[in-house]
Amino acid sequence: MVVLYDFSNKSLAEASEFFFRNINNELNLQKHIADEERTKLSGELKEIKEEQRAKLDYFETKLRNAETEKAENSAKEQSLKESLA
Repeated sequence: MVVLYDFSNKSLAEASEFFFRNINNELNLQKHIADEERTKLSGELKEIKEEQRAKLDYFETKLRNAETEKAENSAKEQSLKESLA
């Protein structure tokens, strides 16, 4: 009876260690995958921010150019009106 009891305890301990190692390995794998995904998404986010900043700069430049052109046209118009008057 003692032999069976010792065998059961030893088997239970080994099974527990096996289960714990497998769960620990799975947890480490999931953590590694999550870290890789976070790094990848951070890189993508940085790239998107840079693209958006470049687009914003482009459109701000276009707006400034349009405002400058509008002011120049307004000045020309005023000059032509004065020359006609």
